[in-house]
Amino acid sequence: MNLIWRVALTMEMYNTLTGFDGKFSKEEAKSKKLSEDLMVMSLKKSQLESDKRVLQFKLDLVVAMEADMKAKYEIELKVLKESLKQAQYQKRAVEASQKRAEKAQKLAKKGPSRLKLPLPQPTNTWRLWLLKKINS
Repeated sequence: MNLIWRVALTMEMYNTLTGFDGKFSKEEAKSKKLSEDLMVMSLKKSQLESDKRVLQFKLDLVVAMEADMKAKYEIELKVLKESLKQAQYQKRAVEASQKRAEKAQKLAKKGPSRLKLPLPQPTNTWRLWLLKKINS
């Protein structure tokens, strides 16, 4: 309690020495209002700078996510194109084997005389074997 009285006494002495009667003049009031406005503007400025940093971070995050998704979809597109090529190749192979099977069935229906198979060509080992047989 003693400390509060000391502070109050010190403030009263200061006011009497400076001539302050407890009321602000218009200029002091304007000055005080301007300093308060300046303080408020400073706080708003720091808040806006903070918001700007947050928005920039969010923008960078969105750009990074967009690039990641683009790369992911490009890879998926390449995989799908490759699987499409494989499927088309397999389809052509199946169609070709079906055509060969149909031709073979048609030839089999016509009879064995119509089926022409190429004759086997003699090899060097066969010729050597034949020569040995002839000479012995």
